[in-house]
Amino acid sequence: MAHVLLIDDDPQVLFLLRWVLEESGHQVAEAPNGRAGVQAYTRGATDVVICDQFMPVLDGLETIRQLRALDPAAVVVAMTGESLRGGSAFPAAARAAGAAAVLSKPFEPAALLSLVGELLASPAGR
Repeated sequence: MAHVLLIDDDPQVLFLLRWVLEESGHQVAEAPNGRAGVQAYTRGATDVVICDQFMPVLDGLETIRQLRALDPAAVVVAMTGESLRGGSAFPAAARAAGAAAVLSKPFEPAALLSLVGELLASPAGR
């Protein structure tokens, strides 16, 4: 299974993500903001990063940029509470920053696990 780094300032979101991922056999590390997430990424093997959009200290887009600057092969999922339908500019901005995918909250646990599985199976996720 994968090593997943969760970066989000909401303890409830971290709890849910951790629970879903660990129940499926993944190993999970957490960071409460972007700066701490970048530091955590440098300390160990990470297969997939799931990073929130809005956080204190360092927002999601800048976190993604810094992760990709450290490791151009980093596999990052940008997570947002904004709807991915309509006029949100976040999905395009996240992909331009280097995100492999964008996940909209709320989401079904199965959708999260499917996305992580797809990313791990892709050439970028290996």
